[in-house]
Amino acid sequence: MKQMKQLKQLKQTTNETKRNNIKGKVRKTVGFLSRRFSDWMIFEKTVPFEPVSLKRHRHRKHGGTYDPSKKEKEEFVKVLEHLPIEKMTQPIQCILHFYCKRPKNHYKTGKNAHILKETSPKYNVNNKDLDNMVKFILDALNDKLYLDDCQIIEILCSKNYSDNDGYIYMKFSEVI
Repeated sequence: MKQMKQLKQLKQTTNETKRNNIKGKVRKTVGFLSRRFSDWMIFEKTVPFEPVSLKRHRHRKHGGTYDPSKKEKEEFVKVLEHLPIEKMTQPIQCILHFYCKRPKNHYKTGKNAHILKETSPKYNVNNKDLDNMVKFILDALNDKLYLDDCQIIEILCSKNYSDNDGYIYMKFSEVI
């Protein structure tokens, strides 16, 4: 009985978030889901943000360090909009899929500019490292979605091409 009630609430929450995502949005945001049952939580969202690699911390001449990715991290969190108020406290399983915009040289020219060349690569093996893109997301959400990124116990990730603008699909679920 309790599970049926929770599933009903989940469906209502999902429908409300779909309606909220449609109202007044200029940029397309596909799917947002954050739910908490009695002892576990899931956060799932597709973010319209071109994947970026985490840049190494730099050292100043006269001591001290700074994070060159700080502004990009803040911008990413702003694009996320609705982060849950409660942070995740349990071990977390993480799924991240990065979709980078294809370069123009992958397409034909002239009136066929929308058609991919036969020689264009199927897999994204450009200069952005997958592990640095993952680190960027985990550091940006540190102390915002979860208490610390040391809670992440499993990561499934991929790097692909998108025919449109770049975006990131992410799903964080607490494991019990």
